[in-house]
Amino acid sequence: MLEKLLIELKNIEKDLHKLDSKAHAERCGGIERVLRDLKRSIKEDDDWDPILGKMLASNYLKSLIFHLPYLSTRGKQDVRSFWLKALKSSNLKKNTENHLRENPEILIMLMRGISCRESFCGEIMRTCLKLKSVHFLVLNSPLIWQLFQFVEASDFELSSDGFKIFQALMNRKNAEEKKYTFDFLMKNFEKAPLLLIT
Repeated sequence: MLEKLLIELKNIEKDLHKLDSKAHAERCGGIERVLRDLKRSIKEDDDWDPILGKMLASNYLKSLIFHLPYLSTRGKQDVRSFWLKALKSSNLKKNTENHLRENPEILIMLMRGISCRESFCGEIMRTCLKLKSVHFLVLNSPLIWQLFQFVEASDFELSSDGFKIFQALMNRKNAEEKKYTFDFLMKNFEKAPLLLIT
């Protein structure tokens, strides 16, 4: 059953890349149906890891972030659920971290979603930032400056989401990450004075 659903997801995914945006939005209903069926067919918590592992290996989790703007609220909740389970799974932590490191465009798509007021993207991003390599990656990329812009935005929703992500980025428990974050802040003090004062 699960294999059949994954094959169906693969076929829908292939079709979506050939469509214009209107047809794309209509066809995304198929993705939502497959996600709901996948959730229904997973009975135990332990059953999530094999299916999420396959979705990571096949780039389906990445594709779900790409198609997020076209999904209904319920579909977005399902995407969030799949991503958060993958990020929080102790068995998949290494695979998920490697996947994000090898596909940094996922973080870019999440940031784009945040700028479009997609609260689901903010929650996924905050969870991604708990991974050490993602923390380093964001601090060393232009994404950090985009995050600073979110925090300083006049729009409350965007600013609030940006600040929560900024907190997740700055509040580290690991000594090496704390030092790295401190060094980053000292080096870039003049570029982000507002954030440092807050």
